[in-house]
Amino acid sequence: MKKIIHFHPNGKYAGIFILPLQKQEKKIGYSSILATEKPSQQNHHKINFSLTINPLILFLNLIHLIYFICKKKPNLIVAHNTVSSCIPLIVSRLLRIKRVIYFNHGVPYVAYSGFLRQILIFIEKINCFFATEIITVSKDMKILLEALTTKSVDIIYNGSACGLVLKKKKYKKSFKENFIKHINYKIGDTIILYVGRPNRRKGFVDLVNIWEQYFVDKLNFKLLLLGIDKSTAELFFKKINKNIFPMSFMDDAELYFQYSDFLLLTSHHEGLSYTALEAFRSNTIVLSNNIMGVREIVKDGVNGFLIDKKDLSQYYEKIVKCQKNKRLKNSLLKAGSKTIIKYDRKVFLEKYESFIKKVS
Repeated sequence: MKKIIHFHPNGKYAGIFILPLQKQEKKIGYSSILATEKPSQQNHHKINFSLTINPLILFLNLIHLIYFICKKKPNLIVAHNTVSSCIPLIVSRLLRIKRVIYFNHGVPYVAYSGFLRQILIFIEKINCFFATEIITVSKDMKILLEALTTKSVDIIYNGSACGLVLKKKKYKKSFKENFIKHINYKIGDTIILYVGRPNRRKGFVDLVNIWEQYFVDKLNFKLLLLGIDKSTAELFFKKINKNIFPMSFMDDAELYFQYSDFLLLTSHHEGLSYTALEAFRSNTIVLSNNIMGVREIVKDGVNGFLIDKKDLSQYYEKIVKCQKNKRLKNSLLKAGSKTIIKYDRKVFLEKYESFIKKVS
């Protein structure tokens, strides 16, 4: 039986983006293993492989990683994300693993400037050099990577990390009732959703500024923060008003998409925005920064809105415009539901299966 090892830094996110790939691999008779620094399931293997400036820790991590790979004897290594892929890719090639795939989920250097930008570009070049195959998630990322390597950069199907399940989930009535009770929802309220980590690269500071300038005193507007707990939110907002609801990390976020009217995607960098695709599936209107990795799927005024990063007032103005113009709102939602068809997970996994068979 052929073995595949996936390296991903976070077990929770691997459960979203890597698990569907592993299921498909197992379906066709492969043994598939996940190595991660933050396991979330018992079958995850805890291995530290991120870059560190501490030479002793780096040495010990390398020894552990080498031992792990030699013990498992994989036929194929798949390393995911930029920074966390570097060491697994190098070690795998030094151990003469024949097929070593760099699966890029986004090129982060575009969100930075100065020395850090140059470091991230250098890491991308290293990853591409040591990989035998390179996959990325969108045409935008393909363009960026091809500027850094002479190797071919592939996209599975139309892009994304694992495709999207197109069918909406159905939730029990009690789930909806608990949700409505938790946010004190009243008829006529507008629910606005943010999904992501609380850092500048994901645009969380911009979101805070938008909310405090335009929505803080409007209690009929309610903000759901997925992936952010209350203690973290308190570090950014002047005050956690009654219309702000930090929800922490959710294993199943679809419920919150289904009951949200708008998604604010203020990120400064995306590979291919899953949150936008999930919003389209749930009939949630997307308002996003006009950046690579988003404008490939969001067309301004057609299935959502693209906004210049410095023009934060447009987020408020576009929401108000949609509320006043039901015809526009319905047109956006209809176009969004059509967009997701080309990212059907079933088709994506069939194409992924063909790719894996070809390279292994």
